[in-house]
Amino acid sequence: MNQSHNCPVCHTLHHIENSSIYWVACHSCNHLLQYNHRNLQDAGPIPPMPDNQFRFKIGQTGNIRGRWFQVIGHIYYLDYDKDDGDFTHHWDEWVIQFNDKSMGYLVDERGELILFAQRGNFTREIPDLTATQEGDSLHIEGYQVLVEEVGQTTITTFAGQLPHHSRPSQILNFIDCSVRNYMVGIEWYDNQYMLHYGIEIDRNEFMVDSGV
Repeated sequence: MNQSHNCPVCHTLHHIENSSIYWVACHSCNHLLQYNHRNLQDAGPIPPMPDNQFRFKIGQTGNIRGRWFQVIGHIYYLDYDKDDGDFTHHWDEWVIQFNDKSMGYLVDERGELILFAQRGNFTREIPDLTATQEGDSLHIEGYQVLVEEVGQTTITTFAGQLPHHSRPSQILNFIDCSVRNYMVGIEWYDNQYMLHYGIEIDRNEFMVDSGV
């Protein structure tokens, strides 16, 4: 794929990394841009990324279990904290693209790295998730999984490019589950459901370049 388009606000040129990209964050004017496979359309301003020391940078490369990847997006989440009554717990997720153009998500979970496959849709009947609690057992895509966490999160802002449709300020419901050595995540909003599978990555299975 070789698609480049100008930001309709400030005219900065953006190279679209993958045909699955839906959102682009313009680093020049901090506007959210929607990619419709013809051009970029302005969807309004978004907050700038906090000036923190993050684990990875947009454009950084590395390999996981021998597979080369490049970081193309960074999502800055806040989870809802019941004690605080607000969205206060921060965590990061990076969108990565492999050599074969498949994509995944690297999650920094309290210092541990988890690799999730690119989000997909349910292929079987979606169970009723409204009353799900931690410790429950669910049947997901033919597997019986254990519910470990139930909550809400929101994308505060992001950098780079995203392949999914949820946008900054959109409140997402989520359920994190486990089955055998895998992690299963479910996110949904407005009857739109996303399903993804993850595995924990050991330090000796992961290597990243020092710079961009």
